[in-house]
Amino acid sequence: MVHPRFWGSGASFDAQELLLRFLFAELGVRVARIWTHSSNPHAVALAERSGFRLSGRLRQSGYKGGEMTDMLIRDLLRGEYFARHPEPVDGLPPVVL
Repeated sequence: MVHPRFWGSGASFDAQELLLRFLFAELGVRVARIWTHSSNPHAVALAERSGFRLSGRLRQSGYKGGEMTDMLIRDLLRGEYFARHPEPVDGLPPVVL
């Protein structure tokens, strides 16, 4: 959550990018997922700006502003993150099945 005073300042994007770098480069997470209300265009745009892709929709599973809303599930895979951010080094070996 970001205080409304900071909306539009880029603080949400910077915080999200910092968290993603920590998750992928430091912790070795393979996939990051977020859920947003479909009725929150700012959260949807923020997720898309960081490269999250829609992976699911839970229809009428949220309640916001007196109305039922869809919950959008978005994910960002490790390889997608490093393709967009080549500066941190991906130190994990690829998954071999």
